[in-house]
Amino acid sequence: MNGATLVRSDPDAADGEDGMMMPQVDSPAEAPIDDVKRAWITVAMLFVIQTINRADKAVLGLAATAIMADLSLSPERYGLIASSFYFLYAIGGVLVGYFFAHRFRPRLIVTAMIAVWSLSQLPIIFAASFTTLLVGRIVLGLGEGNGTPTCINACHEWFPAEKRNLPTSVVMTGALVGSLASAPILAFIIQRLGWHAAFAACAIVGVIMLFLWTLLSRDGPYSGVSTGKTGKALPGRHALAMLRDRSVYGSFLMGFAADWVMGFTLAWLPTFATKALGFSQMEMGWILAVMFLAQAGMMMGISAFSQMLLRRGYSSRFARSGLNAVCLLIGAAALLGATHVADPYVSIILIGIGTGMPILTFTLNPALLSEIFPARHRNRLVHMILSGGTIGSMVAPWLIGRLVGNVESGSWSQVLAVNAVMLVIGAVLALILIRPAQSTRRLQELDEAMG
Repeated sequence: MNGATLVRSDPDAADGEDGMMMPQVDSPAEAPIDDVKRAWITVAMLFVIQTINRADKAVLGLAATAIMADLSLSPERYGLIASSFYFLYAIGGVLVGYFFAHRFRPRLIVTAMIAVWSLSQLPIIFAASFTTLLVGRIVLGLGEGNGTPTCINACHEWFPAEKRNLPTSVVMTGALVGSLASAPILAFIIQRLGWHAAFAACAIVGVIMLFLWTLLSRDGPYSGVSTGKTGKALPGRHALAMLRDRSVYGSFLMGFAADWVMGFTLAWLPTFATKALGFSQMEMGWILAVMFLAQAGMMMGISAFSQMLLRRGYSSRFARSGLNAVCLLIGAAALLGATHVADPYVSIILIGIGTGMPILTFTLNPALLSEIFPARHRNRLVHMILSGGTIGSMVAPWLIGRLVGNVESGSWSQVLAVNAVMLVIGAVLALILIRPAQSTRRLQELDEAMG
């Protein structure tokens, strides 16, 4: 087997009611060079890439009011543009995961990804219309749809399974910092220079990052490239057989719910803050910045708490999927609470909690998947599942646009309630379905039988 193999500290143990079960550990075929500095340089660059990724996603929502006024777009047509980002986001991610993620190291896929998303901004800058916005966002989604899973795979190449929570949370915190930094900066650019300039700024930053990544990035020692006994890439049917597992189903559904709320946050939360709660454009930018800063703190803190539980011997079902499900339920309660308060500041605080808690899914869920899959299938399957879950982000903006109807007097309470229901469904199904220890043993046995 090329690259890493998965071993268990106690192959006969099972998830118990006490939650005591050590996670499996990745072990490279040969002991890796102890290059902690290189590992964290990679994490730092992936952090910045995720920051840019989020800014590219957020710019449309931040400019929504100006774009709708400038191009005379109805909420439904704007919702279609917002959703179009995800038309190829999920499909492209799944296809790249299936055909390429197991053949090429994540470093190369990240390079191609940054190039695509930087170039896709150009038509929007120079010839803005409903059509160019629609096409530009579709192409951008194709490039960025592989962003999170590829960055996570690139990160996981530098750390064994039991140490992935913290570096994964650092990488994913980059997305929140992107929202934190982009909200006031892009709002300022939109207000002073127009929304076209905001799209241009995103493209320029992307080109700079492409140069730095090409110059400094390296492959890590914990490879997830798939090979069989012959050294050739494994047939796709081997990987697809591993998707038919209860923990995989639960992980996907939990990710779908979190991505649904993320789709609402990026596409509609800025408009909600200005139209429903009465904040100005600049106030909205700073409020969102503070919100995302608090959410970044929550992500880092809860991820560190999860890793501490793992170090103390608690099972992944308790320390990862169980903790994740609880966060979704807290988020649902906060969103429902926001529908029953009149004070806009209390409402935005509750919405910040409600949209922030699901973000933990983007840290804990990938670490869980990397743990249960045999290493030679890891890149391909993690990439496919995380990409597939983003269907929630594709559907949510469009359906919410139809539900809102009119941005001035829309059914915003119903929108928050729908998001809460999605989180409850995702949490309950995750608690019922996810059994990491059982799935790890079953998938390892299946992998060994395949050869």
